[in-house]
Amino acid sequence: MRVNMDENLDEKENHGHTSTKARSNDFSKMEAPIKIGTVYEVGQKVLFYIEPGNESTTSILEVGNYVLVKHLELAILGQISKLALGRSANAVSTGEVELLATINLETCSLVPGVSQLPSLGSTIYTATESLVQELFEPTSRPDDPLIYLANLNTESGIKICLSPDMLFQRHCAILGSTGSGKSNTVSRALEECLKFKSKIILIDATGEYRGFKGKSVRHVHVGKLLSESDKAKNSVEVSVPYYHLTESDLMTIFRPSSSQGQTPKLRAAMKSLKLSILSPSLALDGNIIKADKDRRFYDSEYARHSKTIDNPLAIFDISKLCQQIENECVRPTRSPTEPFFWGAINSVELANCTTLVVKISDIISSPELSCIFNPGNLPSLLDQVDEFLADPQQKLFRISLEGLPFMYNAREIVCNAIGRQILNLARANKFKKCPITVVVDEAHHFVKENLENDASAPNIDSMALIAKEGRKYGLSICLATQRPRDIPESILSQMGTFLIHRLSNESDRRVVESASGSSDSGTLRILPTLRPGKCVILGVAVPFPLLVQVVRPEIEPMSETPSFSDFWRN
Repeated sequence: MRVNMDENLDEKENHGHTSTKARSNDFSKMEAPIKIGTVYEVGQKVLFYIEPGNESTTSILEVGNYVLVKHLELAILGQISKLALGRSANAVSTGEVELLATINLETCSLVPGVSQLPSLGSTIYTATESLVQELFEPTSRPDDPLIYLANLNTESGIKICLSPDMLFQRHCAILGSTGSGKSNTVSRALEECLKFKSKIILIDATGEYRGFKGKSVRHVHVGKLLSESDKAKNSVEVSVPYYHLTESDLMTIFRPSSSQGQTPKLRAAMKSLKLSILSPSLALDGNIIKADKDRRFYDSEYARHSKTIDNPLAIFDISKLCQQIENECVRPTRSPTEPFFWGAINSVELANCTTLVVKISDIISSPELSCIFNPGNLPSLLDQVDEFLADPQQKLFRISLEGLPFMYNAREIVCNAIGRQILNLARANKFKKCPITVVVDEAHHFVKENLENDASAPNIDSMALIAKEGRKYGLSICLATQRPRDIPESILSQMGTFLIHRLSNESDRRVVESASGSSDSGTLRILPTLRPGKCVILGVAVPFPLLVQVVRPEIEPMSETPSFSDFWRN
């Protein structure tokens, strides 16, 4: 947009404001503003009398219009939030203005916030289209990338263009109820990014962005799709092998019961299976038998390979896991005189672990989860991520999780594994010269408040870590969701820019108000009434909240709602 944020992000962060110079230093060359009223009350908002006796004045006033409040050498930019007609023939009509930013008339610079409140009797003028154009049109070098996302809610539809830094550098959230235009905004942003040398990983929950095409776009899908029409052209089916996950990921899928002592037995079984690969002489058919066995050789081999065993990745034969859990159910010693021997099978522990063994057996044999536990020869998703990041010609990597079931937190685990892989590369400074953006659509499917707070799932946190520390490594995240209340506040509060479509749920609006730090109750009050395609932009990308109309994307998301009327028609 018109505000030159790119060169001043650090200044804004350090000093709390950003000054923006207009291209012209002479407002007199613009069309003359029209006086519309006089200030009669100053508080959190400014109340004014509408200039009487001029029908043209009343006819041009609408809620949402930009106005200028003249005060000394400054002009304060505001927006009309309320209009009231006089109740009698002699009564004066009034209006209410929300103050947004300050314009220095000598330097023609725009400063977010209001440094001085206007005085009683200050004059209010229309903010002419030419002035608004001057303030909001992009100014940049011809080769600077600008993302044309929306038009300002004015008569002339002034373009709102954001630089990649303004939109993504400090993370972004695109929010809106079903049917509000959120998916169109995501699609518009993606197709604009593809015009430049971008690098974006899109996690597509529902497959609605499969319409993107071209040599710079790569599509993969996890799990079996219901039909060929659900698959993007040239999309490759991939797997997320369990051995590319961590032990904690598997703990989250299997959900052992701590009260029955299942958790320590599962952990011990995983470590024993790792050791059976490193020291095959300990094992019989891939399993280590402990009942009544001398444990000294086991302990010495464990100590020798402890660094490899403690690696969090689940590098073992998962088909042996159920049997190994049963093998772990033994007494700690055979007798007081034989401390170096494990004891006999502990029937109580074995009974307590029976439900876990049955559950794991069902999960690893489930056809819906074969992409994790029986990957066969399918390429690994994480290897595909590495290939995309290494290919300079590739700009968009779309990962469709439409075919992945919701059961056993499989979607959250896969999304977390993707985030962890990318974050590890970021921490190795792989993205300093080539920043990466991860776009998570329908983020409430993958990043959940209740899951983050679940003690049994301590490491479902890669997206939160990207939001908290990714910026310094050149890694940003863009979350799109219709349920902001389901996103952990620790993640949502890290978003620097918000694009908010219609939000009907009061809980969603409260979460957004808290996460964005917005005290602009007027802006939040209009969220339930926004029509499709309208959204409010607020945060570091703009000097004050902007009501805009998002440009319809050329590549529309495939999210059509089936028509009952068409189907029911005789």
